[in-house]
Amino acid sequence: MARERALHPRATPRPRRCAVPVSPIDCGANRIGRERPTLFATWESPIVSKPLDLTVEVGGDLAYAYGLRHMTGKRRGGYEVDLWFRATACFRREDGRWRITHMHNSVPFAMDGSGKALLDLTP
Repeated sequence: MARERALHPRATPRPRRCAVPVSPIDCGANRIGRERPTLFATWESPIVSKPLDLTVEVGGDLAYAYGLRHMTGKRRGGYEVDLWFRATACFRREDGRWRITHMHNSVPFAMDGSGKALLDLTP
């Protein structure tokens, strides 16, 4: 935000636009779109992602949505993906259009101190 204010001192800082980033850390504009072909090339089948128990809350020009998602597909090499995860998206209405300002996906992890992701759980 400080960098954005330095570049545009009179502008109101806006959230970084980051539509479905592949990298879990970097969400900058330089990454958006460049990683997707690499990701899709690792899949043998279409990636199917369906929502469950979607909740949407709206207040003025801000909104958020959350729920579970079920992702399935087949990776190259034959690995079958069947994964449930929690998904959250934040939105801002700008010029009459809703835009995604933030997305977060997570899986549960073991509470035994191992920090292991639990990828085989189902609702």
